Amino acid sequence: MNPYVGHQNPLKEGQELLRKGLLSEAVLELEAEVMKNPENAEGWRLLGITHAENDDDQQFEWAWQHPQESAAVRQAAATFKSFSAVTNKIKLAYTMLALPALQSLNITVNYFSTKYQIILLVAHACRRR
Repeated sequence: MNPYVGHQNPLKEGQELLRKGLLSEAVLELEAEVMKNPENAEGWRLLGITHAENDDDQQFEWAWQHPQESAAVRQAAATFKSFSAVTNKIKLAYTMLALPALQSLNITVNYFSTKYQIILLVAHACRRR
């Protein structure tokens, strides 16, 4: 039984829990929302986002693909003007790996070109601080 069924505004409460990074609770709140309002596209969208972020196996990949939407990465991603340049993608990857929400994931970064080696070295040094 979902303890959030019957809440006045599960969408608003789910958004707040998602913003705070309380993903398991946000999933339950958003599930209550879509049970209450099955036609609510925003509720379904947020539920999908929250499920994606709550899965450790897919958390980094999803955040990498949606940096502005990811609760874990949103604030760090806001410092980048663009994600189209390889340089910014490298910096974003290392920034993401330094975030508390993603540090526990066992992720290895491999690169196959020395073209961006200085960026990688600087990013790696910043990550160790």
